[in-house]
Amino acid sequence: FRLAEATPDPGLKARRFVVTVGGAEHPGNKFLAQQDRDWLTRAGAQVRYNTYPGVGHSLPPGFGDLLPEWAAFILGGK
Repeated sequence: FRLAEATPDPGLKARRFVVTVGGAEHPGNKFLAQQDRDWLTRAGAQVRYNTYPGVGHSLPPGFGDLLPEWAAFILGGK
């Protein structure tokens, strides 16, 4: 499934998403993350896009601190 093939729902304009990818991730996965970010942005969603240099297919350093920030953003915080 690819977002590019989907029709955006108007309700996305009221949604927030966090898209993350490691800088050392496989190039195809980095490309998909960028496509997802772009599609969601064009659909009117608020998107926080994060890349983590040197991180592969794993959680970024400080994940325990980042997760509450991401959740607050998704739920309507800053």
